Amino acid sequence: MDFSRIIKAEITNLTNRGASFIQFNEPAITWCTLTKEEINLAKEAYRFLIDDVSARTCIHTYFGDATHILSSLLDYPVDYIGVDFYSTTFEEIREISFSKGLLCGCIDSRSSLLEKPSNISSFIEDVNEYMKPQDMVISQNCDLELLPRNVAEKKVKLLAEVLKMLEGKL
Repeated sequence: MDFSRIIKAEITNLTNRGASFIQFNEPAITWCTLTKEEINLAKEAYRFLIDDVSARTCIHTYFGDATHILSSLLDYPVDYIGVDFYSTTFEEIREISFSKGLLCGCIDSRSSLLEKPSNISSFIEDVNEYMKPQDMVISQNCDLELLPRNVAEKKVKLLAEVLKMLEGKL
């Protein structure tokens, strides 16, 4: 519990300094099957961490298929769930009633190849149509630190281009 108090203090510090979005990266949650007890324990830990936090909060899954855990994560006390759509197949989860915001990981941060903006835009429209999240954040599937800087910058510009293409459509 001491560790969670340290994290909570850091979250409070960040929000006091103006942070409006706090993202918890949880790649390991996709690799194993958690027991109901473990799921509930983690849920309570998040409840403690973000109690009285004014910023929007997100649990971001990546590096693995989140299909098996998504329904449980939708019960967590966060505003958004992040999905790596290069590890989690859209067809497998598109029928899930998404009662939260979705951080849509649709730009591949593990590849230096640039996606076609029109393909990404079309994919996002499909995700929005089928999953109907309360809100959507368009993002890369994981941190860009795995890419060379010049490629990472191109991926960020690609995100901006896709957002421009989607203006007024979502």
